[in-house]
Amino acid sequence: MVVPKGSGSEEALLEVVLEAGGDDVRDDGENWEVLSPPDRLEGVREALTSRKIPVTSAEVAMVPKTTVKIEGKKAQQVMTMIDALEEHDDVQNVWANFDMNDAEIAEQQAAS
Repeated sequence: MVVPKGSGSEEALLEVVLEAGGDDVRDDGENWEVLSPPDRLEGVREALTSRKIPVTSAEVAMVPKTTVKIEGKKAQQVMTMIDALEEHDDVQNVWANFDMNDAEIAEQQAAS
C-alpha cells in the first residue's frame, strides 16, 4: 500500500500497521510504503482508512528478500527481457530482484 507522507509520522503509521497485522513501513521518498502479508491487506487498509489515513494505492506484489546488483551489458539484457515480458499479452505482472542505479535505468529506458 502507498500512503502520502503528509498523513502522519512514520512511528504513528507503523503503530497502526502493526496493530492491524501488517509487517513494516518503508520510506520511498515521497510516500510511505506499507508492507503486509497478502491475506492481511484488507485489514490493514481498513485500519488505515478508519483512522482517516488516506491510502493512495493497495495491491498485492512480490517484494524480493535479496537483490542482485547489475550494470552494463547485463543491465541492458535484463531491461530488454523485462520490456518483452511486459509487452506480452499473457503476462499480467512482472517483478524482479535486480538492483540497478537510477541513472542506468534511465539510460536503458531511453535506449529502448
